[in-house]
Amino acid sequence: MQAQYLKGSKVLTVVIFLSILGLLALLCLSHFFILSRAISTVQPTLPKVVAHRAGNYKQISSIALPNASSLVFDGAYLDEAESRYYLADRDNKSIDVLDLKTNTFLYSIPGPFTGEEHNKNGPNHVLRVAPDLLAASNGDGTVVFLSTQTKQVVGITPKLGELRADAMAFDEDDHLLAVVNGNDEIPVVSFIDTSKVSQKEFPMTRLTFPEAATTDDTRGLDDIEFADGRFFLSVTGASTHPYGAVYVLQHDTSTKKTTRRREYSLPYVCNPNGLAMGAHAQLGLACSTGNSQILDLKTGKTVLVPNTDSGDFVAYTHEHFFFANSNELSTDSATLAITKADGQLIQQIALTDKSHTVTASPTTGKIYVPQQGLGIVIYGQ
Repeated sequence: MQAQYLKGSKVLTVVIFLSILGLLALLCLSHFFILSRAISTVQPTLPKVVAHRAGNYKQISSIALPNASSLVFDGAYLDEAESRYYLADRDNKSIDVLDLKTNTFLYSIPGPFTGEEHNKNGPNHVLRVAPDLLAASNGDGTVVFLSTQTKQVVGITPKLGELRADAMAFDEDDHLLAVVNGNDEIPVVSFIDTSKVSQKEFPMTRLTFPEAATTDDTRGLDDIEFADGRFFLSVTGASTHPYGAVYVLQHDTSTKKTTRRREYSLPYVCNPNGLAMGAHAQLGLACSTGNSQILDLKTGKTVLVPNTDSGDFVAYTHEHFFFANSNELSTDSATLAITKADGQLIQQIALTDKSHTVTASPTTGKIYVPQQGLGIVIYGQ
């Protein structure tokens, strides 16, 4: 009886010992999981680069320009309703107009543009703000309005800043044109009522951004886009956002005022230039430093896109973002990076040097990239 009791005690001791070991192992695993989660928030993991898939993008056409060999350009605007493409041509100091139905160059509209002069260059961006009216930002800090019917200048705003007026976005319902003077010592965004351009009147309100004061090349403002009733502004860098940020600006029609509604501070180095709204509240950011990013506006989380540094413009159509990975001052080889909305890189296309502009058609899926020596190169699947 006593021997049987001792045998039972040994078995019980072994069971207790094994249970303690199991508990310790479980605690170690939980600590390892918590630590790995903490490390992953500090050390971002880039999405896996996958091979080119079937039906990849390729050049399908091009549009010749009279000055293609010496072409110097900045932004472009794609007007799908009119099948027109407008290019800010600094070489000719004009806005070039192209017909996308026939893929031909139509004409240029000259203006008092400054040409190629760093921080005072122009034209920079171009938008259609009425059926026959274009707005083009200029290097002297103004916006020039041009008629597509008469091919003449119909109005010029007062100086909006000391250096160049750059990116623009348009709220068609409120006839409100947002203009970024992002290189000024204190960057400013002007909001211009375009309904009185024909009377040469430019009612406006302004927002200044002292926290983005241009104390170095990583500070200032860059691009702006209007989507879902709001303006989205890329902040290259600020005292409150050293890696850059996206500000959401909201215009109140009743008070005629535009206010800051939200700030998305970027967790990884970016210093964003261009931005583009994708599906499902996702914003593609072309980063001047480090890999470009895709920001989820619902969660505030970002995904890094591999091999996309020195980005300038970005466009979106269907399920893909298109990053033009070369800015004006970059000496790196230019590429067009094509990614899925989750940041997965699916293709890269070599471009000529300084090719930093890209626009995309959500309807046809075609991609338009100006390239020196080639004109406007069109890519599709």
